[in-house]
Amino acid sequence: MAAAINRKLNMVATFSFVSLTIIVFTISCKKKKIPPNNPGNATPSLYVAGQELSSSSKYHARLWKDGTSSTVSNTALNAAALSLFVSGHDIYLAGYEINNNGKAIAKYWKNGTGVNFSDGTRDEVINSIAVSAQDVYATGNLFTGTVIGQQAKYWKNTTSLLLSNNGSDANSIYVAGSDVYVAGSESPTIGAERNPVFWKNNTLNRLTNNRGSAYSIFVNGTDVYVAGFEEMNGKNVARYWKNGVGVSLSDGTKDEIATSILVKNGDIYVTGIEEIPGYNIAKFWKNGSATKLSNGLMNAYAGGIAGSDNDIYISGFDNGTSSTSTAVYWKNGIQVKLTDGSKEAFASAIVFQ
Repeated sequence: MAAAINRKLNMVATFSFVSLTIIVFTISCKKKKIPPNNPGNATPSLYVAGQELSSSSKYHARLWKDGTSSTVSNTALNAAALSLFVSGHDIYLAGYEINNNGKAIAKYWKNGTGVNFSDGTRDEVINSIAVSAQDVYATGNLFTGTVIGQQAKYWKNTTSLLLSNNGSDANSIYVAGSDVYVAGSESPTIGAERNPVFWKNNTLNRLTNNRGSAYSIFVNGTDVYVAGFEEMNGKNVARYWKNGVGVSLSDGTKDEIATSILVKNGDIYVTGIEEIPGYNIAKFWKNGSATKLSNGLMNAYAGGIAGSDNDIYISGFDNGTSSTSTAVYWKNGIQVKLTDGSKEAFASAIVFQ
């Protein structure tokens, strides 16, 4: 992926405090499996995961439940929650935490208790998490420190494996029965441009030979939906693929990307951004029809997506009219602020259950 696009995507939870480049919504804003409403919960709740800068100048992994926030990470360390999954009464947040040696540890928090998926000797992050039958599945990146950069990685509980030996990244995971799907990008050869791909049970499926990336995956019955972007005629075109067949959401006159996808009641919802000089506009598409969520005056981002019976929720951030990012979500296109804008904050993932 081109460096310019990486910089735009990494604004949400960039390691401004270490020399890493990390895609957070896998940007995120990578797509997580949205479980059905839990009949054990009398009243559904809205959960949002992200990060917020503290008064001690540390980024903390944060959870907002129905608007009330709590810190889940060690307050003495920098951390971010990039993904969210709710299973019954258990809340899983996943992302990374920077140890005292400046290394990113791939980590998730279950009901506030942290579990490390890497040992901190090399930089690793979790971009997406899912839980099925008490098993914890996650995907993310290992930063190699070599010419290939980062490599896509997959975890099931404490067991991990690399999905590719070439330069690659893994942004989204979805578990459907016994099948595990991961969306990301991969170089066909070392040093080549990365293509949008997904893995099904660790088997690679290349969506196009053009440069691009896949940021979200969603399975609806026998249909597999993947969202991301593909370079066409020198522009990044927001795209989704249904069972490998690509659909363009933007016309290629400007750079746009798709960050997350949800299929609900036969409708296809896709979040993303439109790039204008200096800024990104947050937007979403419903069945291919675009709606802008931000005013374009300052930077904004739309990443995670969730749905209830009649409502669509989208998480992200909006600088509004300032240079400070405010964590927000949009309910049916109407913005709700999670933070007051006095400190940097970003909302990475959202679940309604």
